[in-house]
Amino acid sequence: MAAKTLKKYFPILEWLPKYSKKFLKRDSLAGLTVLALIVPQSMAYAQIAGLSPEFAFFTIPFALLGYAIFGTSRHNIISPTSSIAIMSAAIIGPMAMADPAKFIPLTIGLALLSGLILVVAGIARLGFLSKFFSKSVITGFITGLSLVIIIRQIPKLFGFSIDSGDFFQRLWELVVEIGDLNLWSTIVGITSLILLILLKKFAPKIPAALIALIYSILLVTIFSISDKIAVVGEIPARLPPFGLPDLKITDYIALFPGALAIVVVGFAETVGIGRIFASKHRYDIDPNQELIGLGASNIGAGLFSGFAVDASLSKTAANDRAGAKTQMSGIFSAVLVILTALFLTPLFHNLAEATLAAIVVVAVWPLVNIKEFTRFYKINRPEFWVAVVAMIGVLIFDILLGLIMAVVLSLLILIYKQSRPHFAILGKDPKRYVYGDISVHPTFKQINGLLIIRMDAPLFFGNAIYLKNQVKKIIKNSKTKINVVIIDMEATGELDISAIDVLKELDTDVHELGSEVWLARVHSPVRRIIQKSRLKKIFLPKETYMNVEEAVNKYKKLYKIK
Repeated sequence: MAAKTLKKYFPILEWLPKYSKKFLKRDSLAGLTVLALIVPQSMAYAQIAGLSPEFAFFTIPFALLGYAIFGTSRHNIISPTSSIAIMSAAIIGPMAMADPAKFIPLTIGLALLSGLILVVAGIARLGFLSKFFSKSVITGFITGLSLVIIIRQIPKLFGFSIDSGDFFQRLWELVVEIGDLNLWSTIVGITSLILLILLKKFAPKIPAALIALIYSILLVTIFSISDKIAVVGEIPARLPPFGLPDLKITDYIALFPGALAIVVVGFAETVGIGRIFASKHRYDIDPNQELIGLGASNIGAGLFSGFAVDASLSKTAANDRAGAKTQMSGIFSAVLVILTALFLTPLFHNLAEATLAAIVVVAVWPLVNIKEFTRFYKINRPEFWVAVVAMIGVLIFDILLGLIMAVVLSLLILIYKQSRPHFAILGKDPKRYVYGDISVHPTFKQINGLLIIRMDAPLFFGNAIYLKNQVKKIIKNSKTKINVVIIDMEATGELDISAIDVLKELDTDVHELGSEVWLARVHSPVRRIIQKSRLKKIFLPKETYMNVEEAVNKYKKLYKIK
């Protein structure tokens, strides 16, 4: 039992002892491929988070190692990402305005606190919450987030800055300030952008970000323009410092709402990406353990002065394309990043920040998913509007508020649909013992004096009165006398107090109209609740049936119908 528990919480103990040497070549090649992407992109994302590029080297290794030990996806690459980086900056920026010296400690503290919350949530088995992030919410949220990231990076392509404002304010400022562009930054940034786009289109297997990085360094060095444009500058060749940031308990309390936002978005993205590749390669991931794995990554990054992380779609896809079989590819990448931090950082001195901006724009642009919005509009308009609200919320307000707005709207739509569900009046197939909606199957026949109703939603407080009113309306408007109303309870797995009380009222009202109420297809949990409630005297032991056919046969026998 102890060994089983250890393997459950430390998945590496399950797969590492069984590791096959035949995977070594593919995993090492995948690790090298990921390195080519993870270093330049993470340097850019460090700047999005409001940090210097060297913090990428602090963050990457221990985020990768933490997930390799605790995660369940064989392919997920946990690293700095654009969405989490911009959320980190948005959370920490206002908090550090009074004391800018606290920006870095607060950023590190945010990663640590987010990691702790994730681990606790995983131990508490809250992974089921991943099911509540609908496709429309995530699509709108990520699209809005991507547009915010892009509008923040475009000024860097042209060598000037826009300090604040929402998406539309920044867009207007961009139009106004474009005349102040830096010529050399524009040349380096735009050519880097073109290079990245061409490589992605015509040579997708080549690590375009790495090629753009090399191109930028060579261009700045050859033309000696490091003093004319913004460059990365000196990155100390060293291992990341280990320890806790200099923060008080009140700082962590202030960080808590922001950490929850990081947890929600990071977990949604990590599980979503993990499921894509698990489905492709036919294995399962454990959402509860994914919480722990992502938490370990953030704690690992935070303990070594890094910032918050989650799964990267682009780097996970590259890892998969390179043939990765296990998380050993992530371990290889972590080791290679440490070696780069120790011996190769002087090479990044002349890397233009305009190139980093171009790398971010090209990486993020595919996440602006207009095709999904079009698909939602054609198939399900409410889902389309949920996505729009999520996007607009992020563009106008802020990231967390946009996400909350979309989740609340999707829940309201769900409640509205459940409160006014479709009602089917059932008839019998003349040839078989099958009952179906007569509006869909016009050849199905109703039985004289019998009304069979199926509500296509669970009966609960939100729709119980609607059920009562609809049944009474149908009885009153019927051209023939209704002797019995059979309610098909198939969709109901449990009854709340309000539903119990309304069923009691319905029985009374229907009796006053000269009819009776019977229940069919009553599941065991509902039957047990009826047994304990005031409905027992009404529906038990009679007038509660296992299926519709049983109730119909009882009706025919009672009313002598053949």
